[in-house]
Amino acid sequence: MKEPMAKVAIVLRKYNAFGGYERQAIILARELIKAGHKVTIFTHYWPKDDVEFEVRKVPCFSFSSWLTTISFAFFLDRILQKERVNYDKVISFDRVFSTDIYRAGNACHRAWLNFRISHGSLKDRLSVFLNPLHWVINFLEKKLFADVEKNEGLIIVLSEQGQSQIQAYYPVSSDRFIVIPPIIDCQRFEGQQFNLSFRNEMRSKWEVEDKTVLLHVGSGFKIKGLGATVRALAHLRKTHPEVVLFVVGKDKRGEALCQSLADKVGVLDYVYFVGAQKDVGRFFALADVFVLPSLFETFGAVVIEALSFGLPVVVGERAGASSMIKNPEIGEIVSSPATEQDLFMALESQLKFLAENKERNQTLEKRQGVVRSCARDVIVGSYLELV
Repeated sequence: MKEPMAKVAIVLRKYNAFGGYERQAIILARELIKAGHKVTIFTHYWPKDDVEFEVRKVPCFSFSSWLTTISFAFFLDRILQKERVNYDKVISFDRVFSTDIYRAGNACHRAWLNFRISHGSLKDRLSVFLNPLHWVINFLEKKLFADVEKNEGLIIVLSEQGQSQIQAYYPVSSDRFIVIPPIIDCQRFEGQQFNLSFRNEMRSKWEVEDKTVLLHVGSGFKIKGLGATVRALAHLRKTHPEVVLFVVGKDKRGEALCQSLADKVGVLDYVYFVGAQKDVGRFFALADVFVLPSLFETFGAVVIEALSFGLPVVVGERAGASSMIKNPEIGEIVSSPATEQDLFMALESQLKFLAENKERNQTLEKRQGVVRSCARDVIVGSYLELV
């Protein structure tokens, strides 16, 4: 029997078929096996009917989230201290005491907590100080980043912003980081992208054939900066009365607040709240410009999805994907939080660019270049080089 090229341990505390970072880990595991490597997954929970991988169960106490988190890290560390010699590489998708490669999918927890203190409600601020889970995560991050620095490990961040967040709070040298964005599956939109008849069908269905459509996709409207978008729309309609805004996402309280704001600034009739959508591709297809001035976003896969439809994007600087918008022909970056004036000017600029560039082959090629950088084979190739 042929010996595996490398023996790789992947740490994934709990498998959830619908979880974003779990899907990334499983894709990596499958591709490693295809490439001839042996993969063992260390986890506390794994579905019994999925046995395609070698799975090692790690015990932990599941009485509360903070206890589960710290006990998993503790027991995993004890196991690997005894068995570490059996693996060429340990890749962790969760915060643990020690690993060769840590995929920092949520970048830096302390950065997120400081954001909640600055922009959250009283309940959010109290949670930061009183919830022991935050203390545990901060402790694990401190231990993990110190271990990576000491033992010359690697931290995979989804964007340049993720590196900046971590280095703002922890003394980790720049050569310990590598930027690998998440895999964005834009193939699921096949048949909808650049399909003029489908676009016309969707625009006719919503009776916006003669409108210029701005599109917001994302729940949690406050964090996504929807209020600034609504205010910018009010300014924009003074010079572009054909502009309307579609809002895809679920946020019951946020929707009520944004509807009230839209009514106050006189654009309620021009904002379409369509709720959460399973087939968001229909709305990318009918849109003209994508706008997401997020206050905080680890990456922002919807930005890449919008680009896959050829849409120009206007993105908040705190969205990780903003670091991939390096050319005004792809889109524009606004401050976070965005002022309504800055957002208005960015949108005005993109609308002007659209009007002056009907034949956009070169522009579309640049946008597709960004999309391509998040394709499955490209991302997997980056990981395989590290094993």
